[in-house]
Amino acid sequence: MAQRALQPTHAAIKEGGRSLISPKKAQLLALRKLNEIIDDYPSTDLAVKLISEDTGSISLEGVGEVAEKAREEAERAAEEARSFKKILKAAEQGDAVAQFSLGVMYYKGHGVPENDAEAVKWYSKAAEQGNEGAKKMLKALE
Repeated sequence: MAQRALQPTHAAIKEGGRSLISPKKAQLLALRKLNEIIDDYPSTDLAVKLISEDTGSISLEGVGEVAEKAREEAERAAEEARSFKKILKAAEQGDAVAQFSLGVMYYKGHGVPENDAEAVKWYSKAAEQGNEGAKKMLKALE
């Protein structure tokens, strides 16, 4: 299995002295490629594989930064999903604050896909119990 930490290395694939694609797109392409091959190559072969593809000007250090951001985003999404499950349970048991929170999650797409109908449903349940935040949100959504 390849090491997950890459040493900063710079390489460019150019044609006639100009990059074939933008550096940001190259990093995203390289990250996708990294995800496909990381478990199949030793780290030195991995570096060669990444820079030998026709991906334009890339920086393995930049790819590492993009990979770190993607990992952080995945962790944040997993935390939101865990939070959603806890809040859903409390909301289903009639907790007005949890119902309001669930409405916010659906409205903003935190931990769940955005869904205005579900947001209104949960805001309404919370508002029926006197939750002022839910009442304000329902009024704003009219």
